[in-house]
Amino acid sequence: MVDDESPAPTLVSGAGLTRLAADAGQVAAEAYLRHVVESLVAGTAPDYSVEDARATLEVVEAAYRSVAEAAPVRLG
Repeated sequence: MVDDESPAPTLVSGAGLTRLAADAGQVAAEAYLRHVVESLVAGTAPDYSVEDARATLEVVEAAYRSVAEAAPVRLG
């Protein structure tokens, strides 16, 4: 699951390849932005930084590429 409030299921094919739900990246981005806005309104610091979010999105995008190409994808 990507977000407890709006889970995005993952599917495993017969070949054992994992495919992320089409909206997984969108769900994660929305959850991050919601958390940041709530933190700003409350006057507190977010639990994670923009750099943390960027690194997470890099992993999500690599997962999509890996599934699409049926091959490992290097980060960075």
